[in-house]
Parts: sequence; C-alpha cells; structure tokens
Amino acid sequence: MKRATNLPLSKDAPSVPTFAEVARFVAGPDAPPWLAAHFERWAPSLMLDRCIEDKQPKKSEMKKRLRKVRDAALLLQRALSDTATREFLDSTPRDRIENSGMFGHMLQDLAVRAEGAMASSALSRKDGKTRPGRTKAKLPDAISAKEYCAALIAETWAYFHGGDPLPKNQEAAGAAHALWRASGGETKGWGREPLNSWCYYFRKVQEPSVAAVRRECRRHLVEAAHSG
Repeated sequence: MKRATNLPLSKDAPSVPTFAEVARFVAGPDAPPWLAAHFERWAPSLMLDRCIEDKQPKKSEMKKRLRKVRDAALLLQRALSDTATREFLDSTPRDRIENSGMFGHMLQDLAVRAEGAMASSALSRKDGKTRPGRTKAKLPDAISAKEYCAALIAETWAYFHGGDPLPKNQEAAGAAHALWRASGGETKGWGREPLNSWCYYFRKVQEPSVAAVRRECRRHLVEAAHSG
C-alpha cells in the first residue's frame, strides 16, 4: 500500500499538516474519510496532555513542594495538639473544632505521604539526592504527551495493518509527527531529523502503562468504522 511521505515536518513549514494527511500516512491515499475525523477527535486530548506536561514542575521543584506540604502538615498537627493554641482557636465566634484527633491523624498521614513521595524512585536516588536529568517530575506509570501521540498512531496502524509499526518505520513516524503538529504541537529542539525522535516513543507504546490509551483508541476506531 502506497502512503504519503511528503508532509511538512519543521515548525517553520508553510502549512500545518491536516488530519486527512495524518490519515493518509497511516492508511494510504485511499484512507477512509472517517479516519481523519477520528484523529481530529483525539486532538483536544493530546493538546490537554501537552499543556499539563508543559506545566509539570521539575523533579527538584516537586520535592520542594512536597517538603512544604510535609512541614505545613506537621505544623498544623502540633498546633492542634497544643491545648493553649486549640483553646484560642475554639474561642472564636464559631463552633468548636470537632474531631481534632481525627484532623491530627489526617495531618500526620499527609506528612508521611509527602515524605514518602519525596523519597520515591520517581524523584530521588537511593542516597536521597534528587534524581538527575532534565526531565520533569512524573509518576512511573504516567505517559508523556509524545507517548500518547505515538500510541494513537501505533494502535491505528495495527488496526489497518494487523500489527504495530516497527520503531524505525518512517511512515509511522511521519504520521505521529503530523498528528503532533496538527494538534498544535511545536517541534523546536527536535534536531535536523525529527522523525528519528519517534523511534523511542514507538518502543514505549508496548509498555503496560499505555494499554488503557490503546484500548480506548481501538474502541473509537471500531465505532468510527461502523458508523463510517
């Protein structure tokens, strides 16, 4: 099956790829019209993931935030445990603090959670130092926006071709890159061969953490094909 291979790939290209072009990368020149609409429906989710990822703090910043949470929780716990402080809190023209013991337990739990999160492998090494690297803080099972994009293409590719594209498949990479740009993504810092960057993400889409996204994508594909 012959597929399109001439989409503009740089940020400075004269035009942004369309969802129809994404569809042709995956399914060839005779791609069904519903496929472009399928990709367009996923674009807002991809844009949202990208926005959330852009605002995600770095690992060192996340540890600072968690440290503040721990310290604040312990401060409040000590305040509620101090009789004099609690009496003044109860003296205001409001109802007395009920279940202060329960609040203290919740604050202790919050402090322990913050301490454990700071020491987690997502943020720290075994010696307690912040894990190196420029990547932002994320949970081990969280998927990046680029993984999300690659998962959509891989599952759609598997739907049409019976199996995932090989990680170095240039047509699949072209589809992922076109979808990334069509949904508002930039390509600054991707180097002179941006398609090669997708090889890593097409390997990642085989991991269990991506399975839920792929199942949902497959469900939408089946429904779109039937409603055609």
